[in-house]
Amino acid sequence: MASEIRVDKINSLSGVGTVTLSPTGVDIAGITTAATLRATTGIVTSLTAGSLTSLGAVSGTTGTFSAAVSGTTGTFSAAVSGTTGTFSGAVSGTTGTFTGDLTIPDKIVHTGDTDIAIRLGVDTVTVETAGSERIRIDSSGNFLVGATSGSGKFHVQQSAVTSAPSRSSALYLENNANCEIQFVGNSSNDCQLRFGTSSNSFKGAIEYQLDNNNLIHYTNGTEKARIDSDGDFGLGTTSPAVSNSLFGGSQRTLHVSGTAAPMVRIQSSTSGQADLLLQAGNSGSDAYIANAASNGDIVFSTNNGGTQGTKLRIRHDGGINFNSDDSTATALDDYEEGTWTPRLGGTNNHSTYYVTGNGWYRKIGSMVYTCVRFNSVDLDNNASGEVKIHNLPFTVNSPASSTDSMTSDFSTFNVVFNTSYQYAWYASNGGTSWVGLVSRNNTSWASWNVSDFHAGNLYINFSGWYQTDS
Repeated sequence: MASEIRVDKINSLSGVGTVTLSPTGVDIAGITTAATLRATTGIVTSLTAGSLTSLGAVSGTTGTFSAAVSGTTGTFSAAVSGTTGTFSGAVSGTTGTFTGDLTIPDKIVHTGDTDIAIRLGVDTVTVETAGSERIRIDSSGNFLVGATSGSGKFHVQQSAVTSAPSRSSALYLENNANCEIQFVGNSSNDCQLRFGTSSNSFKGAIEYQLDNNNLIHYTNGTEKARIDSDGDFGLGTTSPAVSNSLFGGSQRTLHVSGTAAPMVRIQSSTSGQADLLLQAGNSGSDAYIANAASNGDIVFSTNNGGTQGTKLRIRHDGGINFNSDDSTATALDDYEEGTWTPRLGGTNNHSTYYVTGNGWYRKIGSMVYTCVRFNSVDLDNNASGEVKIHNLPFTVNSPASSTDSMTSDFSTFNVVFNTSYQYAWYASNGGTSWVGLVSRNNTSWASWNVSDFHAGNLYINFSGWYQTDS
């Protein structure tokens, strides 16, 4: 420890106020200009000055300034504290604490790598690496990565897209190639994109199950759709795969499940155009294919050697057309089959006296096919007039009013025949009967009299087509 402290030299004495020596140090009341201030023996451990406006170099252990400090350079081996500080050249030291603002005209540069910097612009902050801008916070508070401008609050640009649209979104991702978001999770867990509100964090979600490779869609907090690991798609079911022995093997499945008539709907957005429904019945085992559009047909089409063509049309007003025909007049509008009760009698008293047999019919459109059997019947000689099989299931009505339906498809037992004649049956418009007819050697027509059918134990097998109007 020095035994004495001596002020060796003070330059510019005109700038020195009062100098007082004491056992504790040297007090200088005022220094307005000092080129050099030094101690030849010992260490100046503390320098206190009310105002020091011009200083070439300042060094020491600590420094405390109650007012402004200005100078060309400054070196401090320990902490520097003060109200304000301005240096026109380099400032170096171990630590620094400023209770006021620190003003930087352009950027903060890393001393070991000058290509790394934080740059302060007009209402803008940027971060640079390798000499290029990487991150920007613009005047609107948008955070931009790889972009110098953008409309999204968080805008990430991997590469610029020409004429990219502006969108005030929370997150904006841009890449002039495949634009991807990568989720990476543990193989036994899930990755999920979730949607919510201030009161509900799980209104909906898209989830990928990494352990079993299912893609799940949630709405209103519950699962509504799923694509499983085999590619089967389910709506309203967590098990979309369905086995069908019709074709054998495994097929891809679209499975729509629900408790109240689940439906697949394909609808045109243009008013008045098709609205196709595939729907399970609300009760029972029925299923429906429907066109809900007004006056809409259902058309089945196939491709024949590259040419697409209609093969079947189900008409909205009833009936079926085949191939390219779509006329109402030619539509097949009915098919049915059933039984009926034929009656055998004479034209004069058939309404009061007859015998019955068994009958069956098939109706295709307006054509009716009838089959009849009378098995061991007996008219008991009470029928009179022409023989007739009446009580047909549908009224006869040929498009040509003068044209009757004819048939010779019958066989009999115990009926009188003239082997020189031809026997047949005809059905006239407006009637409900087959009436017997005799052709006499192609020379004349004659009625077939019911008296030829009066033998006991009579048998008749009969079939014939006729036309009706409905």
